[in-house]
Amino acid sequence: MRFIVTSDLHIHPFKECSRDGGMDRLADGLSALQQTLDWARKHKCPWLFLGDMKMPRTFWPQGALTGILRILADYEDVEKIMIAGNHDGIDSVGMTGLSPFYPFATVIEAPEVVSAGDLLRWGGTGLRFPFPVAFWPWQPTLDQLPAFLGTARKAEARVLFAHAFLSGAVVGPTDMRVPGIGIPLDQFGLAGSEKVFDAAFVGDIHKQQKLGGREDQATVWYSGSPYGQSWGELEKNKGCLLAEINDRGSQVVVTSLPISAPRFLVEEWTGTESHFIGAKERWEGNFVRLLVPPKEDFHKLEQLREESGVRALQVIVQQTEEIVTRVLVHAGLPLEEILQKYVEARPCPDVAAEWTLQAGVRLMRGQA
Repeated sequence: MRFIVTSDLHIHPFKECSRDGGMDRLADGLSALQQTLDWARKHKCPWLFLGDMKMPRTFWPQGALTGILRILADYEDVEKIMIAGNHDGIDSVGMTGLSPFYPFATVIEAPEVVSAGDLLRWGGTGLRFPFPVAFWPWQPTLDQLPAFLGTARKAEARVLFAHAFLSGAVVGPTDMRVPGIGIPLDQFGLAGSEKVFDAAFVGDIHKQQKLGGREDQATVWYSGSPYGQSWGELEKNKGCLLAEINDRGSQVVVTSLPISAPRFLVEEWTGTESHFIGAKERWEGNFVRLLVPPKEDFHKLEQLREESGVRALQVIVQQTEEIVTRVLVHAGLPLEEILQKYVEARPCPDVAAEWTLQAGVRLMRGQA
């Protein structure tokens, strides 16, 4: 069985880097959604969305909701499964921000384990997995998790689809791990002697990555957000995943598929001709934050903005700070000691401190 996996679209009229109040950024999100569905249509396979379609949590921007409904309706031929994420929200009766999509997709808003061959249908059209699977949409607490894992083990569900922040996942351009944050893999049935699942596909983290994979751990894939949404998402491997699983659910092959969307780039401006010439190739259609030294030729940068085809160019002038070193001196100190403290605090470049001190002493004594 093959399927496309994506998550964390957060479709919204983002104001940052927008030229028209967010409508162009909304179009970026809708385009990314459509491209993931194009991949499913091309591979003739189901499309699985693993949470966080919405932004913000408390309401649907009208343009985002109507745009998503239009696109989902246009792909009636693609089987679609959507599980709720934390940004999709859960109201007092258990409904989420994905509820409007019931006519177009199977929407899963509560933990569920499905046996092999059972019809998976909560709205949309029916779909049967040839192997048992488990679905864990985001939940406000983990109170249901032990019973959920027990049901999954009894059903021999080896594949998990979830929305969760798992311990060990990395974020940001520096691959930072947030200490003390995230659900341990063993608590989620993904590692240790009580391991339930062999493979998991998870939403919530925007950076595409793979976790686990050792003998005592399940292999976990985060599809990540298919397009960049902020300056914290500088990675190149944005896209969705194509997963191929054998009929027993025991062998999984995953391929990353690209999505065409603007990237967020940060560069230091060198002012060289090569930087100027190569900018169009790197910047066209992207958002660029350019770090420039003081007194730069801003006329040249404006010319570059026009010729490169950049979507948005932010110029950050790097201010040079005067370094001040303070030392404790007072009138009672011998002059040679004051001179020594001065030399230690303000050393001369490329001159040994002892030579500077000796020269200063001779000058002070009139021996120059």
